[in-house]
Amino acid sequence: ASERFDCGLEYADLGKLDAARERLLIALRYRVMDRGSLHPDVAATHEMLGYVEYFTAENKKNDDFEGSLVRLDHGADGLLGGNLTIMENPDKDGQSPSSSRGKSHYEKAAMHFQTALDILDAKELGLSNPNESTWVNGTSSKEETTFQWRELAGTYTLLDEKGRLGVEERIEIVSRIQERMD
Repeated sequence: ASERFDCGLEYADLGKLDAARERLLIALRYRVMDRGSLHPDVAATHEMLGYVEYFTAENKKNDDFEGSLVRLDHGADGLLGGNLTIMENPDKDGQSPSSSRGKSHYEKAAMHFQTALDILDAKELGLSNPNESTWVNGTSSKEETTFQWRELAGTYTLLDEKGRLGVEERIEIVSRIQERMD
């Protein structure tokens, strides 16, 4: 499981998000079977999968967009003005490309983030105003890939003698995830 997880992080570092997702999903399956569904390593895998899905959605939103500027209504004088909007050109199935594909990735990201929060008992920590995380220094742009995959994953390695994360580590991780979900 650790080998698949590390391989997934390598692919994510290279911007190969589909390959990263595949490796991380395999790691998730092995970690759940080996350690149980509530282990911090499972939470780490869910968080990394959340970021993979989030960045995939952002890339699809930026890559697949094809649209046209259209006027929805006329101005008050009936001639010029009015509301302009961008209408996406439908794909061959009549679907809106960014809303159909990108939205599903955002939903998957939210599911993985929420699962990580649930594993970490985020509600017990009572964080309503999370601090800004120091781990996310990149943007969602493909050109700027300074996202610190390994450093994020490393925050899950500080386990106590019972194999649990301490409160301070959980607060950092939960704050980081909540920031991304907002």
